[in-house]
Amino acid sequence: MKKLLKLALVLVLVLGFSSMAKAQSNTSDTQDMTITINEIKVLEIISSAITLTIEAPETAGNNPSWGVDTTTLVQYSSVNTSGSTHKILAQLNVAPPNGTVLTLQPSAPANCGTAQGNAVLSNTVNREMISLIGNCKTGIGGSDGAGMTYIFSPEFSLENAIVMNAGTSAMIVTFTIL
Repeated sequence: MKKLLKLALVLVLVLGFSSMAKAQSNTSDTQDMTITINEIKVLEIISSAITLTIEAPETAGNNPSWGVDTTTLVQYSSVNTSGSTHKILAQLNVAPPNGTVLTLQPSAPANCGTAQGNAVLSNTVNREMISLIGNCKTGIGGSDGAGMTYIFSPEFSLENAIVMNAGTSAMIVTFTIL
């Protein structure tokens, strides 16, 4: 019985060590992997609702004062496919009140697109605000992003007549990155 027990113990030890030897012979292995970089185009408007008001001039006979707001920032992140760029468009949901013009003046952050200059906003056409946006990000701080200056002004006829009427209108500006 002792011999049988010794034989069993020797077999267990031999088989155990041979398994360990096999496990120790695989010191490296490989794994296939796929890496994907998705196209990224996201934006966020950093501003609360704004109010633009055309008011009486300081001196009778002068033009009314224009409503101006410089508090809006558009923050964005962009990763493009090779050789392509993104752009940011703006459009109104309704036309401005009769006899008025709403202009938007963008300023793009350094190395993150090109501002297109003043654009008269419309509810029928998307206006290009920033073009040639490469692989970049504007940042997320309180002063980071593309500045948007709104200018709300009366439209004048050739005879210097003011063709607008008093009243209040609600509008929505939609910014889109393509």
